[in-house]
Amino acid sequence: MIFSMEHFQTTIEELYKAGDWKEVIVVLQNELQWFSHVLWVRPSENNLKFLANSVIQNGLKGIVSIGCGSGLLEWLIQSATGLKVVGLEVDCNYWKSYHQHNGPSFIQHIFPDSPEFRYYCTSEKYALLFCYFNYRKPFDDYMCNYKGNCVIIIGPGYGRGTHTNPEPLDPKFSHGNWILNGAQEIGNTKDFIAVYINREKNKEVNN
Repeated sequence: MIFSMEHFQTTIEELYKAGDWKEVIVVLQNELQWFSHVLWVRPSENNLKFLANSVIQNGLKGIVSIGCGSGLLEWLIQSATGLKVVGLEVDCNYWKSYHQHNGPSFIQHIFPDSPEFRYYCTSEKYALLFCYFNYRKPFDDYMCNYKGNCVIIIGPGYGRGTHTNPEPLDPKFSHGNWILNGAQEIGNTKDFIAVYINREKNKEVNN
């Protein structure tokens, strides 16, 4: 049992340094009080494989996570499945300061001052991932400029008691012809992974 937030964070960091992603999943699933300090959701190995399979089946080479935060989810996906995962964040100064005081980043951040930033958030070769994203206008802007065919939204379902915008099961897309391709609950947490595809872009990518 983990008795404090500091102990929990140290445990996660030590497992990360050891490359033990399976034990990180075990710790997250058993920790109800502190998990949100490193990751909003508590995925299983099956959830991570569902994510990876959704991307591969749509002919894409990886995931671009918008607003990746600490990068723990992204590291878990990459470690468990071998799929390339890229993490984007907007505020360089905030995250440099955050990691100076709160421990390491689990994935390398790419910021807007990098020439790679626009490539990754618009590329037709990658799926876009929004996990507990809560910024409507930036979400609409990303969707307007995205050239790919697969978007993954992770967040709360009905009765979870938390809020995101977009919601995974009712994202209200303002751009493009997006349809739900598959969804999976994360354990029994009432959090969901929802995968959307654009049939028109699917044809373009696969031709």
